[in-house]
Amino acid sequence: MEKIIKAIKIHRNINAMTLKNYVRILERFYKAINSSSDQSFLDSNPAVLELIKKYKISTQTTLLSSMIVALESFQNEYKVDYQPALDIYRKYMKELMIQLEDEKYKCKKNPTQEKNWTTWNLLQNCIKVNRKSITKLIKRNDLGNHELKLVQLWLISNLYCLSDELPPRRLDYKDIKIISKKDFEKDHMPDQNYLIVKSSNIKYLYFANFKTVKHHGIISIQVGEKLNRLLNEYLKCLKNNNTEHDYLLFNNKGEAVGSQLAPYIGEAFQATGKDITVNLIRHIYLSQNADNWNLEKRRDISRLMSHNIEMQLCYNKNDSDSDSQ
Repeated sequence: MEKIIKAIKIHRNINAMTLKNYVRILERFYKAINSSSDQSFLDSNPAVLELIKKYKISTQTTLLSSMIVALESFQNEYKVDYQPALDIYRKYMKELMIQLEDEKYKCKKNPTQEKNWTTWNLLQNCIKVNRKSITKLIKRNDLGNHELKLVQLWLISNLYCLSDELPPRRLDYKDIKIISKKDFEKDHMPDQNYLIVKSSNIKYLYFANFKTVKHHGIISIQVGEKLNRLLNEYLKCLKNNNTEHDYLLFNNKGEAVGSQLAPYIGEAFQATGKDITVNLIRHIYLSQNADNWNLEKRRDISRLMSHNIEMQLCYNKNDSDSDSQ
């Protein structure tokens, strides 16, 4: 994979997180095809395409993008003609985009959403369930990894479902760092997400690395009173347990939770009895609340969720057959 990664770095202007995602996908296919070299892997396009077609349509587009980036970059760097393969991938991508556009504007639940749909109230009820499980833990200073994870699951349920002050974002908390306002003003990474702590009463969520940052720009959100109170309790727990890192959410190694955030979200909302994902939370939130908002509120929520009004309308599922489940 070294030659492919090198070519992507040279010929694509992408951030470290995007590169990491591309590499993860390419390595998965590299092993599945059992390739002996980078070129033999890229020459195995029919087999890779068949693998891609086994995934759901929304996932296929991401996988296709990774292969297209790899082929284009390798072709430009090593002067190998992959145009026929690129044409096949792009043709299939175009077909997928037509299907996705059609589904998007129907504003109907897909089969997976239909199966796992629940109500916003039941999602919010998970905050109480998670809190009950850590009532005694959060005051201790000898927590192990499993117990610290339970505290994190409580925080995650609050980050995604507490109130309109902070509507559910995507997986933007996966690498967020805690920093004081003074230290932030001295120096900070330009593409890093932060929880900026000015005082016990004033905090900001600063998002500079997320899916639509090129369109929306950096988003800074002052933490509301409810979440601020919870964060104070959470940060005190981290301090009491001497966590030797500056990540808001972390794994057992003290590293950013990263790609594990998705399964953590599923665990944080397991009390619903459903397979809950971040996209499903966003769909449920808008479907059950957006009709009560005026245009100004819709625009504000769109900014905080980092999508546009058109996408907000597409997220709003009008099929309510299972809303009472």
